[in-house]
Amino acid sequence: MPGEGLRGITVGRATPADVLQTFGEDAELCRHDGGDFFKINYDHDAAEGGNYQPDRPAQWSRPSAFLFEYGLLKAINVGVYQKELRTAGGIRVGSTRDEVVHALGQHYESLTSRGDHRDPTDDIETIRYLTLGIQFGVHQGSRVGSFVIFQTRRMG
Repeated sequence: MPGEGLRGITVGRATPADVLQTFGEDAELCRHDGGDFFKINYDHDAAEGGNYQPDRPAQWSRPSAFLFEYGLLKAINVGVYQKELRTAGGIRVGSTRDEVVHALGQHYESLTSRGDHRDPTDDIETIRYLTLGIQFGVHQGSRVGSFVIFQTRRMG
């Protein structure tokens, strides 16, 4: 759910222990020097020595990473390999830009990151819905390649 989370893991409320219990412990656990978590990265398989394995079957239906701040979940990252995860509106990696706008509306910020200056298909557009708590990375002008769920922000 945009602005909330998924599978009972809520942005702004969930702890690292909640995430590990729900999604498993086979992840890279990133901590600050003081011991606090700042990231649980499921793209790296702890069972395989922390090797980068973003395309393993377990990754298809769980987020690639969870980011934390002050002990609470700040954001949920869904990447290119998480094709089985969908928003409440049915948007997933591979959906079109038009499907995003149709499902969530016209009230968004659009930011473009320039890729290789010789190749405009390298550009990534970020479609950010601050009041809904979700943003999408649209690659090559048409398809969602990633999305991030974060706490909603009031406009106003």
